[in-house]
Amino acid sequence: MAKLINRIGSLWSSFIYPLIFVTIISGCATVGTQPPRVTSRDVLWEEESEDHGYGLYSYILLSRKALNRNEFNRYLRLFDAFLKSLNPSKNYLKRKLYKMDEINVTYWLMLRRKYPGGKVSENLEFFVNNYDYPRSRLILNRIKGLNGPGPFIVSYNTPLGVPNKELRVRRRQMLIFDLSDVHQDLFGDVLSLYQDRVAEGPETWKETFDIEKIRITFRSVLKEQADNVIYLVTFLKDYLG
Repeated sequence: MAKLINRIGSLWSSFIYPLIFVTIISGCATVGTQPPRVTSRDVLWEEESEDHGYGLYSYILLSRKALNRNEFNRYLRLFDAFLKSLNPSKNYLKRKLYKMDEINVTYWLMLRRKYPGGKVSENLEFFVNNYDYPRSRLILNRIKGLNGPGPFIVSYNTPLGVPNKELRVRRRQMLIFDLSDVHQDLFGDVLSLYQDRVAEGPETWKETFDIEKIRITFRSVLKEQADNVIYLVTFLKDYLG
């Protein structure tokens, strides 16, 4: 019985608490009047500035260097999902499929290092090892109330990656997605959800992100706590006959 109580306690702390937490932090507010029609990806290199004219500016923000191999692998999975879920900005612009102000550009921040050559998909570790943490911290410091380990997806209607002391960020006009409690297997689902919801328009963001974030967190907990869930179901089946 003591073992069962411990298992239930583990389920409570890792399942119920995250759901309560998510309903508080996942809210967002209107960023602009017209939503971007498509979300793209790009790399923002050290000492480079964002191109002006995009409809929305988004950033994949890592709050710290990986503390262990598991966290490093989590970052690898996120960058891989970033590559697979979003198309490069230049694909839309060169073919004139969309105007700049119809695009939500999503940046991966990078230090300028010599590229080893080959396909990007073959060099995932390069893009994690040389992530621009100082610039990420600059952006995170401009946003109040982000307390989790992340990663985060943050969107705003003006560039955030410039060292402009005059820039005043309005939290209520940002779209923020905290991935702290999201299982790495679901990063692709999160980015797909993200680009779909952005295209729907600001008036739908808060309600739909609240609901979908809870759903994704639920699935994440089930992945993390699969053994405990199976144990509890088996115990109840045996105990109750």
